[in-house]
Amino acid sequence: MDSPRGPNNDGCDPESCEDVLIERCEFNTGDDCVAIKAGKNADGRRVNEPSMNVLVDSCVMRDGNGGVTVGSETTGGVRWVFAWNCTMSSARLERAIRVKTNPERGGYVRDLYFRDITVGQAADSVVEVALNYENKHTGPYFPDVGTIDIRGLRAGKAPRAFYLIGNPGNPIKGVTVRNSVFEEMAEADVVTDVSGFGLRNVWVNGRRV
Repeated sequence: MDSPRGPNNDGCDPESCEDVLIERCEFNTGDDCVAIKAGKNADGRRVNEPSMNVLVDSCVMRDGNGGVTVGSETTGGVRWVFAWNCTMSSARLERAIRVKTNPERGGYVRDLYFRDITVGQAADSVVEVALNYENKHTGPYFPDVGTIDIRGLRAGKAPRAFYLIGNPGNPIKGVTVRNSVFEEMAEADVVTDVSGFGLRNVWVNGRRV
């Protein structure tokens, strides 16, 4: 998937789909490489169909806003997403793992599992979970986001390892990172409104955190 310039030119966007396999693909995009979606706002509530059972296996991500992304259209819910054995690296890859939604989208995002991801460099954060997409912090449909499990991630160079932004009174509910290394992170992490952020055998800039 080679679409490195232009707005909203994602690589592959399964929406309200079940049993999806994206395997041994290469992405070079101007927006998200893979973005798993499930409907938007009122139309998403009308259709009310989730995305479930999605596997991204042995893919390569170069340029892009996000390597493996969930959202921002999450209204029908996203569950059971797996990504493993992927390689991501570019000076124009903003984030490797990304979840984005807001209190107008609603829905749920849970049970996301990432294994053995290698990130050479990223231009922003290696891992981003943001519930204030488009700078929207309040609304009638707070999303339910949690149970995100990352293991065996190795990142080379980026401004920061983690950018986790929940909503006041509606936190991100559970992010666990295990057996992972972030080698050259230039800035401190941003973590607000997160309930249950666990780091186990995680190294940042040569120090165990």
